[in-house]
Amino acid sequence: MGWVDPFSLFVRSIGVSILPAAASKKYYVVYQPHYWSSVLVGVAFLALLAMNLRVTRFWCRALCPLGALLGMTGRWSMLGLRKDPSSCNHCNRCMVDCQGGDDPVGGVPWHKSECHLCLNCVEACPHGSLQFRFSRHQQEVVGTSLGRRTTLAAMAAGLVSAPVLRAQTLLGNGRNERLIRPPGALDESDFLSSCIRCGECVRVCPNNALQTSFVEAGLEGLWSPVLTPKIGYCEPSCVLCTEACPTGAIRELTPKQKGWGTEDGNASTPVRVGAAVYDRRLCLPWAKATDCTVCVEWCPTVPKAIYVEDAQVVDEEGKARTLKQPHVDLNRCVGCGACEFACPLQGQPAVYVTNSGESRSNHR
Repeated sequence: MGWVDPFSLFVRSIGVSILPAAASKKYYVVYQPHYWSSVLVGVAFLALLAMNLRVTRFWCRALCPLGALLGMTGRWSMLGLRKDPSSCNHCNRCMVDCQGGDDPVGGVPWHKSECHLCLNCVEACPHGSLQFRFSRHQQEVVGTSLGRRTTLAAMAAGLVSAPVLRAQTLLGNGRNERLIRPPGALDESDFLSSCIRCGECVRVCPNNALQTSFVEAGLEGLWSPVLTPKIGYCEPSCVLCTEACPTGAIRELTPKQKGWGTEDGNASTPVRVGAAVYDRRLCLPWAKATDCTVCVEWCPTVPKAIYVEDAQVVDEEGKARTLKQPHVDLNRCVGCGACEFACPLQGQPAVYVTNSGESRSNHR
C-alpha cells in the first residue's frame, strides 16, 4: 500500500524529488539535498498529474485504493440524485463540472459509487434539472458489476502477487549485506509491513545518509529507507528519522538511547546498524604502502572504533618503512558509515559498512 497510498505518494514525491529539484544553495547552507531515485519518483508523480489532463481526477478514479474504498462505502449514501429528463436539453454543463465519473446528465443511469457529492452539477445546470434528495434515484448503478471469471482472476492475482514479491526480497540470513536500515528500525519483516514508504525519514536526514531503495530490498522493499554511507553518514547525535516516522516502523529514540559518540550516552549498549569492513586489496596502507588515516580521523565513536597499528612494509620501490595500518574494533563500531563516506578512494571505497552485527530490533 505504501507504493500507491495517496498521502505517502504525495509526501514522497515532494520531499524526495520536487523540493530538492527546486532547491539551491541560496536556501541550503551546506549543500543541495540529492536522492538517487529522485528522477524515477518525480517522473511517476508528474506522469500522474499529466493524466489528469486526459481524465478528470485520474488518480482518484482509476488507481487510488482510498478512492476505491470511498466508492465501496458510497453505495450506502443517504443522498440520491434525481434527474428531470423533461427539462434537460443535454447541454452537458453538468458533465464539465463533475469531479467524479457519476454521469449526472439526464437519460443515463447515475453511477452512485463514483459521485463525490460536490454538488457542482446542481449548480452548473441552467434548467434546475438535477437535485439531491434523501432518497434513492429511480435509475442508478450501485456498484461495479464484475463477472465470475473477472472476480476469480483478480483474487488469483492477489494471492500470487504476495509470494512473488517476497521471492524477490532478501530477508533474514539471505538479505543483502549492504542493506542497512536506520537506527531504531524494526526487524526486517516487521519493518516492511509497517513502513508506508512516505519518505519522511529520508527528507529529514541532515546528511542525505538515508535514501529510498530501488532494488536493494527487492520489490517488496521498493522505496523503503536504506542507509547509504557513500552519499552520507549517520550523525551520532541525530535521531530525526526516529521522530519523523509516522507508523512506528522506526522506533523513536533519544540520543542517549542511540548511544553513539559519548561515553556517558548508554555507550555500553549502543544501537548498531552494522559494522565496517576493510578491503585490504584497496586500502592504501595495506595495498599501496601509503600513509592514510582519514577513516580514523572521521570515526565519531568515543572511544574510536577504528584504531591503527604500526607495521613494517616494503613499498613499490623495495624500501622498508613503517606505517600505520587501520583496524576495526567490532565491539565499538556502530555502522554509522563515516569511514566509508570519508574514504579518499574514488569509485569503490576501501572501507564499507555491512549489516553484520546489527541490533536495531532488539535494543531496549
